[in-house]
Amino acid sequence: MFDFLPDVPLDFSPSYQLAANIDHAQYGDGYEQSQPAGINHQRRSYSVQATMLTRDEYDMLHDFLAPRLNLTPFYWQPPWDLIVRQWKCTRLGGPRPTSARFASLSATFVEDFTP
Repeated sequence: MFDFLPDVPLDFSPSYQLAANIDHAQYGDGYEQSQPAGINHQRRSYSVQATMLTRDEYDMLHDFLAPRLNLTPFYWQPPWDLIVRQWKCTRLGGPRPTSARFASLSATFVEDFTP
């Protein structure tokens, strides 16, 4: 069983992308045949930001994501999505302190289909 992303306020406007993995067969007469590469051929990804985090919020989010980076999936429900999905964090960074009291963090979440 995977954990849920900690309840730390992420900025509301994450950048969303949908990519499709398609197998193509090109024939000599110019004809091409395409089909989905597997049952989970479409994969969502989000670039998320968390700004104006307190030290405790930053530590909670960073300490959750850093050890899981590209390894361990977690559950998260994106804004306006009705379904909690499984994700992996594939990138983590950003300026740590943005002022004497606040910090920010950026990350990329990619949909994961590990059973």
